[in-house]
Amino acid sequence: MSAIVKQYDYKPKWTIVFLAGGFFALCAVSFIYLALTDDRGAVINGIVRLSPTGAKVFYWVLAALSSGFVVAAALIAYVRLTVTQRIAITTDGILFPAGGWTSQECYVAFRDIVALKRLEAYGEVFLYVYAGGLRYTVIKGMLPDKGGFEDIVSTLEAQTKLEFE
Repeated sequence: MSAIVKQYDYKPKWTIVFLAGGFFALCAVSFIYLALTDDRGAVINGIVRLSPTGAKVFYWVLAALSSGFVVAAALIAYVRLTVTQRIAITTDGILFPAGGWTSQECYVAFRDIVALKRLEAYGEVFLYVYAGGLRYTVIKGMLPDKGGFEDIVSTLEAQTKLEFE
């Protein structure tokens, strides 16, 4: 591996972490309230009818699932504060984060990259880099700005001479 030419922080944005955590916290509180106060039962999509006891169990399960997502948001916030991740371009390759919970990195030489794919789904843009039988993913929303993502894309195209699928 050679010298780093450019590098970009790679982590979830605070707005996403707080919005997701806040939304699911609100859901959890709402479901707990329903589980404690509802004595009429529930009808789901006009098809499934739950007795008062069945509805309470249903609400408690939804409260537990929502609480799990709040815990996940808290873990993501903790990792964002304690783990440094980046995507770095070197003169002959690129460094990707090794995983979501670690600062370790994986180096991929440009010459080892066999395919590039760009995918847009649910308002997010994903870049897939295939090398050595593995797939490395870059999520546009995890970079500081869209310019960094486009810079990574153009660098990979120029260095690998591959076109995106």
